[in-house]
Amino acid sequence: MKRSFDILSAFAGLLMLLPLLTLIAALVFLGDGNTPWFRGVRVGKGRRGFRMVKFRTMIPDAWKSGVSSTGAADRRITRVGRLLRRAKLDELPQLWNVLIGDMSLVGPRPQVEADAALYSVEEQRLFKTRPGITDLASIVFAVIVVEGSPLAHVDTVIATIVVTVAVSVYAHGLTALPLTEAYGRWYAARAEPPAMESAAAHEHRWRRPTWRPHI
Repeated sequence: MKRSFDILSAFAGLLMLLPLLTLIAALVFLGDGNTPWFRGVRVGKGRRGFRMVKFRTMIPDAWKSGVSSTGAADRRITRVGRLLRRAKLDELPQLWNVLIGDMSLVGPRPQVEADAALYSVEEQRLFKTRPGITDLASIVFAVIVVEGSPLAHVDTVIATIVVTVAVSVYAHGLTALPLTEAYGRWYAARAEPPAMESAAAHEHRWRRPTWRPHI
């Protein structure tokens, strides 16, 4: 039933949004004369890799820097790309991934292999379902942290919380989300940024929280 809904919605969405998709593709191409598409490898259901399609929002070959995630102030982001990211329009081509079965409209966000390899045994249960264009955790914690600000460390905490909530919903099928605990951890990190902490120590402290679903 869910797959049928995904197929019909993705097909209808692509059809209705075709003029907008064409306009955006033209704007990205005219910006620097390069392809408007970004096809990044992500880990999907069953740990199968697939090419996730997005509008390109960064300079060509930005991936060669070895950085898989970026902040709002990243200089590799183009002028058109900054507008697309702000409006989330760069995600629209993923409707194609939904149509062909790589993704679903709603599900845990797909990760690059390097991040997926760090998943705990509990978190690996997310690979039993199709990744999605959006999910509740991503919406609730859509917090933009300006790079270089005192709150920049919160970004790592939010990424961890999003995974935690996703495991609750998609792996355990819980209807009562652990949002109280998640908000508490975010607020605590916001109020007390770590002082003089190395990047390695910070990553170790936040990357692997203890799993405690609230039912």
